[in-house]
Amino acid sequence: MDRVELKDIDSEDLEDMLLTIEKSFNIRFVTPEIAVETFGELCDCIVNKINLRHEESCTTQQAFYKLSKVVAEITNSKFDQISPSTVISEVFPEQIIVYVFKLLEKSLDIKFNILYPSKDFNKFLWFISISSIPLSVFFWKSGLSLLVLSTLMLWFWFRTKQNLLCMTFGELAVKMTRNNYLKSRRNSNSINKNEIENILTAWFIDDFDLDETKLNRQSQFSWSTNCSVITKN
Repeated sequence: MDRVELKDIDSEDLEDMLLTIEKSFNIRFVTPEIAVETFGELCDCIVNKINLRHEESCTTQQAFYKLSKVVAEITNSKFDQISPSTVISEVFPEQIIVYVFKLLEKSLDIKFNILYPSKDFNKFLWFISISSIPLSVFFWKSGLSLLVLSTLMLWFWFRTKQNLLCMTFGELAVKMTRNNYLKSRRNSNSINKNEIENILTAWFIDDFDLDETKLNRQSQFSWSTNCSVITKN
């Protein structure tokens, strides 16, 4: 069976993900007894480091319950009026979305890690774009470079904003579970060991744009190493 060889993943990107995993599961990677050569071994390494009671309950469902309850408080509505398929833009307009996410993060004591620019930053980018036009008249290379850079940044922010507004609360609950696993659970002193590998698999597929039909436990990294090397102690 074909499998994904995880050789195209940049080591720094992988380390960033592992740091996020540490925060999400409240663990620290130290020198393990076994080397992490495959995706399956990495999943086992993570599960074995979480020394909490096992409970058969879906963390994503619990995350959605917590999320919808806070949204209901913000909107003064009943939390059962929000479903996993409800689109964020149907509840919150674009003008207040930054403020809303700050409230959500504060109320839930989590970080969604969703990059979203402030209005001041948007204004700054527009200012650079407009200023680059007269600059290009006298210093065309500098002006053109500045214009291209600011245009690319504006496009990136616009795309991020649209992706966020089009996201459903169910998708947001999934992201909340990945980045804040323990805080997403009703009992933060428990885990569902049976769901950890599935969460990590979906995480790798989404973040590294992998073929979901080929990523499996035998997928190999490009080097033989251990957790203490690919993340900081």
